Amino acid sequence: MSIAHDPRFPYRSELEMPVIGLESEFKVFVDDLEIVPEEYWRTPAAFIDRPLLKRTTKSSQLPTGGAVYFDGGVILFSRRWTSSPRSTPVTSKP
Repeated sequence: MSIAHDPRFPYRSELEMPVIGLESEFKVFVDDLEIVPEEYWRTPAAFIDRPLLKRTTKSSQLPTGGAVYFDGGVILFSRRWTSSPRSTPVTSKP
């Protein structure tokens, strides 16, 4: 099976402002037993002591702009970093 190469990849010319992100996935243990976070807390907001913006039943937005969500028996935290807009290079003047 062959996958065709898309000549537009990595799509930089199509992005108005390219971004990069980070996602961390955690298994949860309570009293040395692995648990399913959805069954234990029901929503991500149940274990965070700050107000969160509800996105879906399994996802909430953190005050810092990232997100916390349940997926496949784990907790995931994600954060997007926005790259700086394209600009001219900084040069020193004599």
